[in-house]
Amino acid sequence: MKKRGLQKEIEINDLNFDYYGSQNITVTANYYGNATYNASNDTQVIKVVWSNYSADLPRLIDFIYFTPLTNESKNVAPEGQDSITPIMNVTSYAYDQPFDFYIRINDTQSCVNQSMANNSVMTNEMDLNTTYQKILYNIATLIGTGGIWMEANYSCSTPRYFDNYTYDYYAKCTECV
Repeated sequence: MKKRGLQKEIEINDLNFDYYGSQNITVTANYYGNATYNASNDTQVIKVVWSNYSADLPRLIDFIYFTPLTNESKNVAPEGQDSITPIMNVTSYAYDQPFDFYIRINDTQSCVNQSMANNSVMTNEMDLNTTYQKILYNIATLIGTGGIWMEANYSCSTPRYFDNYTYDYYAKCTECV
């Protein structure tokens, strides 16, 4: 883990702890190559948070894909999603901190508009693009869950019967700095 600032860089190596939760750790800087450096003013307490989650697709679905009927199809759901089953179900295994969940797409196409929401009626949906966007908020610790629903609207000059994109996602604790 590195923290970069305008004038200094602190590198933390071999950060290990065996507690599934969060704890405060005191870090003291060392300046290698300078025997007169005094690290007593360069000690910080940092909070380290252990967490984990799963982001699963519906049963028998290996990746997110859309199969529009025409090159002008609207509100096309990805295969495996329906009003009850989201295309992605996120489950928290975090111990101490709730987290937010972010997602982005690797590429956009001018004739395909993909959107996502955290409910099946696509209320307050967001357009997917190459910038990470927060889609799930404050997922509770220890088996909190959230679902992501998607749809695509097509306005292409040639038919697009099968689209396959790469989706990147990550979780970040809600109250983290």
